[in-house]
Amino acid sequence: MPSHDLKSLLEHPRLSGMSYHELQARVSAIAQADSEWASRSGKRGKWLVSNSGVEVLIRLRELEGAGNSVGSAIEVIQDELRETSSHEQSPARLQGEVEEMLLERLAEQKQRIDDLERERDRLLGLLETLAPALPRPRNEQKRQLFRWPWNRPRQS
Repeated sequence: MPSHDLKSLLEHPRLSGMSYHELQARVSAIAQADSEWASRSGKRGKWLVSNSGVEVLIRLRELEGAGNSVGSAIEVIQDELRETSSHEQSPARLQGEVEEMLLERLAEQKQRIDDLERERDRLLGLLETLAPALPRPRNEQKRQLFRWPWNRPRQS
C-alpha cells in the first residue's frame, strides 16, 4: 500500500493552495473517520496517507469549495462510500458480473487456442515443403577434430 506524507501531498496538483497546517488538520480528521485513509507512523508520528486517503482529500477539498465544513464533508463522503458499496456488493449482481467476465475470458482463450493451432498447422506444412530442399546433414565421423597431445589416444 503506497503511502504519501504531508510534504508530498502539498505538491499534489489537486491539493495545491493548502498550507501545511490546513492539510494536517484535514488528514487528522479523515484519520479519525477511517484509519485506512491515514495513520501516524514512526517514532515522531509522521502522518502517512494511503491512495484512497488522497482521493478522499481531493473529494473533501471539492466539498469544502461547495460550502461544506470539514466535518459535514467527511459525513457526505462516508455516505457516498456506503451507497456505492451497498450497490456494488449485491451478491446476485456480483455473481452475474463474474460469470459474464469468465465467459468472455473463456471465449477469448478458445479463440487464442484456435489461432495457435492454425499457426502450428501452417508452420508444419511449411516445414514439410522445405524439408526436401534442405541440405543433407554432415557426417560428423569424417570430421577430424584437433586433439591436444595429452588427450590423444595412445597407440600401442
